[in-house]
Order: sequence, then structure tokens, then C-alpha cells
Amino acid sequence: SKGWIVERRIVPFAEVINGGFSEVAACGTAAAITPIKSITYHTDPQQTLTKLSIGNGETPGAIFLEILNELTGVQCGDMKDTRGWVWPAEGISLID
Repeated sequence: SKGWIVERRIVPFAEVINGGFSEVAACGTAAAITPIKSITYHTDPQQTLTKLSIGNGETPGAIFLEILNELTGVQCGDMKDTRGWVWPAEGISLID
């Protein structure tokens, strides 16, 4: 609905390390959507840690904020749910 190109695919970690993403987020039912500011990983068998910042490493990016604002707006009833994300206020009937 926003004109973005969306891909669902396996992402090689090398693509992340090489700067392939300006924004990364995690989604789930409890957390909704959470920005990933950095990824820390082992670079060698001696377990040396490397921290990779995503974006500026401090603040969520503009695309993330747009998605989060819409999601929380719908959840709070401040925006109309045009995608069927929330249950109707009257609930549903499980009895036919």
C-alpha cells in the first residue's frame, strides 16, 4: 500500500555485514515491531566480538517509524484499520 518493494527471502549474513540494509526490525505478536540498532557477532574461532551498527546505530530509521506509527495508531484506535489487523470491538462468534 506504500509502494515499497517487499522481498521474502533468506538473507546471507555477508549482505548485512557489507551494508546491505539501512534498517532492520524484528516483528512478533508481543513486541509488535522493534528496531534493531546493532548486531554483535563472532568473527573468528577465538570468539572475537564485532559490533555492527544498523543505520546510525542510535535511532530508528524513517521507514521503521512510519510502520510503527501506523501499527500503534491502529492498535490505539487513532487510525482506521484498513487491513483487518485488529479484531472487531464486538468480538467474533465461535458458535454458528
